[in-house]
Amino acid sequence: MLAQSYMGNGDHKTALAFAITAGDTHKQDPQVNQLIADNLLALGNFNQAADYYDQVLSADPKNGHAQFDRGIAAVVLGQDAAAYFDHAKTLDPDYYQKGQSRLKDIQTFLNKQNKDQNQN
Repeated sequence: MLAQSYMGNGDHKTALAFAITAGDTHKQDPQVNQLIADNLLALGNFNQAADYYDQVLSADPKNGHAQFDRGIAAVVLGQDAAAYFDHAKTLDPDYYQKGQSRLKDIQTFLNKQNKDQNQN
């Protein structure tokens, strides 16, 4: 799939365009929806990414990757992410472990952002 190739090269905008095109004909395909969600997350569109991850998890609740990344979207959106991370840790411990540095970076950024807002 072209979207995966572009995503692998870090071109998330082009990957998203191809993924959305594929999604037009495969609206209920959890793999296509996850690809869309992953690219939206990478581009910082957290509300939309959360919506697509919710669709993925509705079709495939045992998807540890989607559980973890939905948790990341929840953290950024100020939602409770504990259940997503708990499921991810159980379902895909390797992905969960690899994602910990990403999660720490996001939490550090959010803490800095909150601190900066409180100082202004």
